[in-house]
Amino acid sequence: MEITLAGTLSKTINVRMLTQYLWKRLKSAAYLLCSCRYGDMVPHTIAGKVVGGLCSLSGVLVIALPVPVIVSNFSRIYHQSQRSDKRKAQQVCASPVLYSPPPRVCRWTITARMRGLE
Repeated sequence: MEITLAGTLSKTINVRMLTQYLWKRLKSAAYLLCSCRYGDMVPHTIAGKVVGGLCSLSGVLVIALPVPVIVSNFSRIYHQSQRSDKRKAQQVCASPVLYSPPPRVCRWTITARMRGLE
């Protein structure tokens, strides 16, 4: 099966050859991505080296760019939480509620309450 592209550069593309070519490239890309042995397959052409360099730079940027945003948001939320806890603690200490210490209870009272004598 052949496809003819119309336009300024009309070319006839053999679909079978195209699928074989794409399949071969996809297999090599999958092998390269999943391989633990780095350096087994390396690009030899200038275009391949440029694409590899762009892929490595984009991978670094994808990881490196969101990290400061996440850290700054976490830091902001953490400090807000610390400030609110501090404000709550100050409000409890500064509230005009009369403080009454818990009543002193001796051991006899506790055992009497437990036995139902009181």
